[in-house]
Amino acid sequence: MFRKLTTKFLFIITSLLLLCIISFAILSYLEIRNAVTAQMQSDGTTLINTVKRELYQGGIKEIPEYQNLFNSIKRESNGNITYVSISDDVGRIVVSDNFVIDGETSGTDAVSSVTTGTDAVSSATAGTDAVSSVTTDAVSSATTSEDSITSSVLGTDNIIGQMLMVGNEEVYNISTGCIYGNDLPGSLNIGISLTGMNQQLRKSFIEISTISIIIIVLALAIGTFVTNRLTRPIIKMSERMDDFAKGDFSLGIDMYGKDEIGKMSVALNHMRDTLSGTVGGIINNSKEVSDSSHNLSSIIDETSTIAQGITQASEDLAMGSSDLASSAQEGLESLNKLADEINNINQRAEVMISSIEKTSKANEIGTNSLRELQSAIADNVNVTENIREQVELLTENSQSITEITSVIKNIAKQTQLLALNASIESARAGESGKGFTVVATEIRKLSEQTSSSIAGIEEIVHELESSISSTRDYMHQGSQAINRTSETSEDTSKALGIIEELITNIISEIQDIIKDISKVNKDKNKVVGDFESISAIAQQASSSTEEISSVMEQQMANIEAVSLAAKKLQNIANELDISMSKFKIKA
Repeated sequence: MFRKLTTKFLFIITSLLLLCIISFAILSYLEIRNAVTAQMQSDGTTLINTVKRELYQGGIKEIPEYQNLFNSIKRESNGNITYVSISDDVGRIVVSDNFVIDGETSGTDAVSSVTTGTDAVSSATAGTDAVSSVTTDAVSSATTSEDSITSSVLGTDNIIGQMLMVGNEEVYNISTGCIYGNDLPGSLNIGISLTGMNQQLRKSFIEISTISIIIIVLALAIGTFVTNRLTRPIIKMSERMDDFAKGDFSLGIDMYGKDEIGKMSVALNHMRDTLSGTVGGIINNSKEVSDSSHNLSSIIDETSTIAQGITQASEDLAMGSSDLASSAQEGLESLNKLADEINNINQRAEVMISSIEKTSKANEIGTNSLRELQSAIADNVNVTENIREQVELLTENSQSITEITSVIKNIAKQTQLLALNASIESARAGESGKGFTVVATEIRKLSEQTSSSIAGIEEIVHELESSISSTRDYMHQGSQAINRTSETSEDTSKALGIIEELITNIISEIQDIIKDISKVNKDKNKVVGDFESISAIAQQASSSTEEISSVMEQQMANIEAVSLAAKKLQNIANELDISMSKFKIKA
């Protein structure tokens, strides 16, 4: 919470001061209050005895006389007495400085009135001021409380004091036994106001608080001064120790004394000198180690470069010899495979010649079949032409039928008109024209039948014309297809002729290839022998270079181990230089 030593000291001093001052203020307040209370009890006892004696010596018997006496006492107190009263043997107020009980209400229990919320005193003293009512309630409460004060002091000279609240005012009530009126037992009650005492206590508390604040301020000022004096050397030593922790030994601690802080500063200076000398020696040695490791690393790098060159050359030589031996062996194997392939090619060429001869025969058969197809196509063309001519003739005949039906249709229409006219004329003729009417009717029926038949014929003729048109189209399409077929067959015939010519040439070329393959097969044995010699020599060279490469690899491994150690030493030296560069020592 508090990081600085000065703040911690001030906090401790302030806390202790506050604790002591608060404790002192509370104790002082309590002691003053107790002392005032004790003095009030003593003064109250004296006062109530004086009033009691004055009551007895004055021979007062009437209630108004009591009230006049109580009023004069209250006025002479200058506000220090709140009330003076007498209560009967059951705790009811008989008379006070501003209240007299009526005979008709003498049996009323004042305490009961108060505890049930009905203000009996206010009802009895309607028209009086509110303070009198409150005073009456307070006296009634004091004289009728649990273990009633009246019963405690009744018929005795005992004096009992009790704190009460009268409205917002605190009152110290003092009660003692007395005889009033016609030798009636009761209690005399005096309420002493505590307002003055409380004001005095508050004034005293304010004075104590003010003095305490002044003391705290002075204590803080003195504490701050003393704390700074005490902590300044410690703070300086803390700063120097922080510098030492960061590696700065260039400055010392210029504080001397015979106390513990002085001894600590001397010890820190000795520690600084010792560490500074040690660090200086380490810095010098680290520089020498760094230089030596750098030189060693350079020499090892040069040696490693040379050894790597030798190793690379031997590896290249071994690789070349190995590749040569491998290539020679592969060449030998390839030649053997080539010989096998040559034999296979020779056999396949013979099979190819046989296949080509069969292809030539099949080509000849295809040519003959094509010729027959062309002849059939020519016949099909002739037949198609004849069918086309018949279809054209059928078309002409259908058109003639159509013309004939048109003529018959016209005749039938005219016949119907004639029959209609005959019917009209016969109707005009009357009875003599009935025979003509029958004949005209029959003629009309025949003409209608003729018209119906002609309509059927026309429909058939139209269907026939449609079929003829479709047939003509099909014939035209068939003729075009036959023409295309004829053209294709001619092209196919030409292609077959070219294929036959090419087959003849291929057979001649294959025969020449077979002759060359036979010659190559004779020369490959000599080449195989040469490759076997090259492979033996390459294998021997590869073995020698592998031995050299193995020796150089071992040498390189040793050099790499030394180089790695040198690099580690160099890294350590560099890290040591970096670490030492953080330190600052005395020049």
